[in-house]
Amino acid sequence: MYQHMLPEVRKVAVIGAGPGGLAAARALKEEGDFETITVFERTKHVGGTWNYSRKVDTDIKVPSLNALEIEPPYKQKPFISPIYTDLHVNLPKTIMSFRDYPFSDDLPLFPRHNDVLKYLEDFAEHFNLLDMIQFERVVERIEPLEEHGWRVTTSCGKKKIGAPHKQQDEDAETTLEGKQDIRTEEYDAVIVATGHYQVPYIPDIPGLREFTKKHRVLHTCAYRSAKTFFTKGERVVVVGSGSSAADVVRESKHYGCDVYHSIRSETGFSKAGTEGVQIYPEIEKIRSPNTVVFEDGQKVENVDVIVFGTGYLYSFPFLDPSMDVIQDGQKARHLRSKMFYRPRPTLAFLGLPIRIVPFPLMQAQSILLARLYSQRVPYIGEIGKKNLAPDAPDDNKRSTMVFNADFEFTYVDHLNKWANMTPRGKCPATEPLPDWWKEQRKNSLALRKTYLGY
Repeated sequence: MYQHMLPEVRKVAVIGAGPGGLAAARALKEEGDFETITVFERTKHVGGTWNYSRKVDTDIKVPSLNALEIEPPYKQKPFISPIYTDLHVNLPKTIMSFRDYPFSDDLPLFPRHNDVLKYLEDFAEHFNLLDMIQFERVVERIEPLEEHGWRVTTSCGKKKIGAPHKQQDEDAETTLEGKQDIRTEEYDAVIVATGHYQVPYIPDIPGLREFTKKHRVLHTCAYRSAKTFFTKGERVVVVGSGSSAADVVRESKHYGCDVYHSIRSETGFSKAGTEGVQIYPEIEKIRSPNTVVFEDGQKVENVDVIVFGTGYLYSFPFLDPSMDVIQDGQKARHLRSKMFYRPRPTLAFLGLPIRIVPFPLMQAQSILLARLYSQRVPYIGEIGKKNLAPDAPDDNKRSTMVFNADFEFTYVDHLNKWANMTPRGKCPATEPLPDWWKEQRKNSLALRKTYLGY
């Protein structure tokens, strides 16, 4: 293990004002050593993904396999939230919140999506973060300077910067057309907090392209409710074993559709199941005109709709392509500790791991970044256990970004231990994860079943 201080950081740019960007802005502000902290948010609201939109992305490529084809360098798509109408969180509010800023006692244990948005708006106001945010400011390019630092190019959409931060309607989309007021500024460090729910992944199944000519194919990012997307009696095949696929299965079945659920591997969501819905293995092929054939030979004929809840690809179209962070989007490359860009750690990414409790994990990442960039703690080449080592041989495998609960506990506690190397001492958010928190994390699906009935 080796350690050293990073170059002096005076100016920091944060990309995105969702949960990660807000956590980063707060941590940087509370360190108090930075000359400039600028948060660039391309919509007119804080909250990121949690801004519900009635609009859906109608321009989804089928199949969707390569993020660089969907969002080529310097050509990013407009943001449309994937949140659906009746979404409740999958985690109890007691562990979902930032560790030192709880949800309101008045909220149910499993809040709705609009409750989470209000929580993030209140967080931004409580910690006086709004003046740090440039709304409707699109980051077009991030390029490394010759020795240290980054060149950040931004543009303004058709509306003025400084629009209201709270959502006034249900449309959180901001057009990227008509770019104007292009600015280029230099920063010592850049924190990318743009999430990874922008480019859907849809596998290439034999016969799928032919199926799309006469029948519908959706990704859950474009789903809002069974009532608006299906007709009663339609035959629907849902693909995927995550939370969004499970929600679509449940809602479409209750609405009156004939539903079939295809999964590759079991998860807690698929094990819970929906009464009256049979689970099938992966789809092997689709036989013309609309017969879905599964790997075990079973088949479903006369399928009207296939819905893919198969996750997303990583995409950072504003990064210089020579940095090679993205190849196809299955994984973000060249990252230490799941967050630092190896060749130059003054570029960092928040919240990239999958199947995590995102708010407290991004808070741990943010506090560590703030202390590293203020030179209060050293940069460490590795953070401990072999499976957390930055140079693991399976660098480009998506599985390295998929956490389970125990791995998440180890990862967060390592980040907190690292952050606490400063003489300033611990803060409540960097204490070891308590046993009750870990217990609720492991039992979150059972708790949700008890409280919500599914």
